Amino acid sequence: MAADSILTVLLDLLGRATPARRAVNAFKASMLAGGILLVAGLAILAAVGFGCAALWTVEDTIHGPVRASLLVSSALLVVALILVAIAWLVHRRGTKPVASTITPEQIDAIQKLVGELVGEHKTGALVAAVLAGAAAEQATRRR
Repeated sequence: MAADSILTVLLDLLGRATPARRAVNAFKASMLAGGILLVAGLAILAAVGFGCAALWTVEDTIHGPVRASLLVSSALLVVALILVAIAWLVHRRGTKPVASTITPEQIDAIQKLVGELVGEHKTGALVAAVLAGAAAEQATRRR
């Protein structure tokens, strides 16, 4: 996404566009944020890996290789258990569906804009459709 289109998305999100255009731009902004979060997650994963390597190196010189491996694996196990507990609490809390307040005219406008967007980016649209279908099937299996 070019800088001018990012600026357009931001201006539209501030309320200078039709509701349908704002919905499309909100989707674009969330995809951009998702990409940024993916890169941040990879950086965090690398940081954890390097931190474990540093801990292993320090513990290896102090306690020897066997105790170092036990200490590092124990630390990772504690972190994993904490993350599992947090995920369980978030899942248990759940989310409630939001009622739709979109008018038929807005739906038509969204369909027109999405049609134009799909026409420009066919490969990405096909990948998004496959992922949406897989997510919808997972959601119906859980019920």
